[in-house]
Amino acid sequence: MISSTLRATLLCFLATNPAAAFTNHRITNTASHTNKTNNHSSYRSSELNLYNSVEEAIGEAQRVCNEQGGDSEACKVAWDIVEELEAADAHRTPATPTSQQELSYGPLIMSLDLLSAKIDRKMDELNKLSTSLVESGAGPEVE
Repeated sequence: MISSTLRATLLCFLATNPAAAFTNHRITNTASHTNKTNNHSSYRSSELNLYNSVEEAIGEAQRVCNEQGGDSEACKVAWDIVEELEAADAHRTPATPTSQQELSYGPLIMSLDLLSAKIDRKMDELNKLSTSLVESGAGPEVE
């Protein structure tokens, strides 16, 4: 769970630098905890990773799962992050709106011309075949 201090730090960071959400940063919060049984201070580090791509998040998730085990909470969280990034990518709008994208009709027209010429040749062959069948004595159904 993210501490309130880390959450506030992250929100301030993203508010001042929104592009940071799309670059790879490692934000570290070191919290001091006192062990009540022997009065020793221990430091726990909470890290929040922001990824450039889903592939980076997948690599990190695989690393975490290899280090901490596939059933660990950290592994589950890492894969949850991957799912969220994939969902965000799926819903992202294209860089250029479709109204600005131009469809080139030139290749389509050329293909249609080639197809038309091919059909004309085949129709000529079919007419010649039909004529030769009629000359050979075929019935009126061939005409």
